[in-house]
Amino acid sequence: IDGVQTRMVGRDEELQALINAFRKAQSGNPCSILVTGEAGLGKSRLILEFEHWIKTQAGPVKVLRARAEESRSVLPFGLLRELFAGYFGFLE
Repeated sequence: IDGVQTRMVGRDEELQALINAFRKAQSGNPCSILVTGEAGLGKSRLILEFEHWIKTQAGPVKVLRARAEESRSVLPFGLLRELFAGYFGFLE
């Protein structure tokens, strides 16, 4: 429902893992993060909370996101394509 705000519940450990990876990357150690799980486990909410946390940090930060979809699993480098297409605004 638009306008209704909800809180993340039970994902503090996972959020802390994302924050730790972010801090590791800030110190010059590049990293990538893959969030996986069954539908309804709160992956999108976890990422949303992480992105809100990132906005509170000093300095410019680039976040690239992609969603793996079964229909694109047959495309070579489908997930990377989705990642860069979304970031750079490429059209199909």
